[in-house]
Amino acid sequence: MRRALIGRRSLLTGAGAALALPYLDIMRARAASSCDADAPKRLIVMYTPNGTIPAAFWPTGSEDDFELSPILSPLEAHKSDLLIVGGMDILSGNTGPGDPHQRGTGSCLTGRALMEGNFSGDANEVAGWASGISLDQQVAASIDCTPLRSLEFGVMVEDPTVRGRISYTGAGKPLPPENSPSKIYERVFEPGLSKEEKALRRERRGYVIDRVLDQYKALNLRLGSEDRTRLESHVEALTQLETQLAAPGVEFGGACVEQDVPTFSTDFDYSQLPAVGKAQIDVLTQMVRCDVTRVATLMWTHSQSQANYPLNVKFGGQTFTSTGGHHGLAHKGDDEAEYIAKNTAIDNFFASQLAYLIDQLKAIPEGEGTAFDNTLILWTNEQNKGNTHDMGDMPYVLAGSAGGAIQTGRYKRFGPELSTRNGERGESHNRLLTTVLKAMGLPDESFGDPNYASDVLPGILS
Repeated sequence: MRRALIGRRSLLTGAGAALALPYLDIMRARAASSCDADAPKRLIVMYTPNGTIPAAFWPTGSEDDFELSPILSPLEAHKSDLLIVGGMDILSGNTGPGDPHQRGTGSCLTGRALMEGNFSGDANEVAGWASGISLDQQVAASIDCTPLRSLEFGVMVEDPTVRGRISYTGAGKPLPPENSPSKIYERVFEPGLSKEEKALRRERRGYVIDRVLDQYKALNLRLGSEDRTRLESHVEALTQLETQLAAPGVEFGGACVEQDVPTFSTDFDYSQLPAVGKAQIDVLTQMVRCDVTRVATLMWTHSQSQANYPLNVKFGGQTFTSTGGHHGLAHKGDDEAEYIAKNTAIDNFFASQLAYLIDQLKAIPEGEGTAFDNTLILWTNEQNKGNTHDMGDMPYVLAGSAGGAIQTGRYKRFGPELSTRNGERGESHNRLLTTVLKAMGLPDESFGDPNYASDVLPGILS
């Protein structure tokens, strides 16, 4: 019997490789006959891990008259376009199996508890995938007028388990983020190829997929339960892909022009992390300019990531040229000033990347305004504080109004800050997710676990 062409390890890598096949075709759909080109609403979700430093995150002042915090200061130029939402708790993340990082990550966009599974967590906890569709995919399922339903971008997302997935097409069906900017770009645009060459490539891909599925059937019998769970999501995607490869590719034209995209090492070299992140934002912006998709996620590393950020942090008369492992820093005490400074610098960096994304979207003319005018960005996390694993008073930022659907320029709280609570519970973040769905024009009256979902948040929608 001939040896399998694709080995067990390559099948199970999971960190955006999608079985070394054209992952971005997974969500491809044929274009609809009509499409609102003048004001196309878009949703972008930016995820960052390991909680924040609440004292350095929340603004000061009132709802309409507030000052941005040290962490949010890079967003000053866009202050009127922000809605900072406080007092929201991931209540669904406090139930079900898994450790707090697993539960927070799996619940942040699904509003549901995790399923039972075999992904190892802290304190001997184990868990599976999330138990429902995610916010981004709920929106993506309603859009059929773009070449791709959604795109999932990653920046050094190393964990192929529930800690490294935020997008789900359904219960137990995660979508892996792609860590390589050049791979996303090349698989969508296939630069340098004629239409005939692109068609031939898609035909060859279909052949490879058939071979991989055959190999999976044989391999599945030899896998343990944890490996089988990891592989199931890939097979689900491949099965969908078989019927979608005939879809036409994306062509350059008009404002959609070819661009140079840097290629990075396949290793997770943290010294390149800012450059990889910038390249991913540039590619994401290109997808907006070319109207490739109207739903995207951008996942910076993963929960419990020990990424060492190459940032200059000044503290105690010293300048540190890197932060040290992020997850370890997040576990330091509230009185350990050096580590608080480094954590604050990391989150300030994330805010600067959000500002850069907004800048790029505002530079794209669209209708009588810009692409940003029709976009809504949600910045989310899996925890509030890393050293307590608390999922109360989550650090949420909305940027943009989705075409005027959101009232921006405000800091709106729905409950007290975590440090001043006396056993009080905040609003369920499911209500925030429902509010985003409404802003995107969906009719949903609730989202996620019905035990924690009850209509939209008041005073946010226009």
